[in-house]
Amino acid sequence: VDHNGTYQGLLDDVRIYNRALSSTEIAHLFGSEAPIDPSLIAKVNELSQAERLELIGVVWDSLSHADLPVTDAEKQMLDARLADAEANPDDESPLSEVVSRLERQGH
Repeated sequence: VDHNGTYQGLLDDVRIYNRALSSTEIAHLFGSEAPIDPSLIAKVNELSQAERLELIGVVWDSLSHADLPVTDAEKQMLDARLADAEANPDDESPLSEVVSRLERQGH
């Protein structure tokens, strides 16, 4: 855009629709993954806390290393956290304790 507010360039993809596009359609146009189906989110929200925690575990267990690409910076951060956990084992809490605390707090 120049100083007069005029666009100075080329448009290579112009589309006109006679309706509003859904977020899924927009995501598809731009090559990104579609958002989670709202009906699935509604079903998750109907689950009890214990069921949601179990679902998290099931989803986590369904992922492979290939599903979780890690950058070099993220790998360095994770390595540093693992080293800290090994150096300070008393600073850590087992998952079962964390879950129990959350349940007592009503989360």
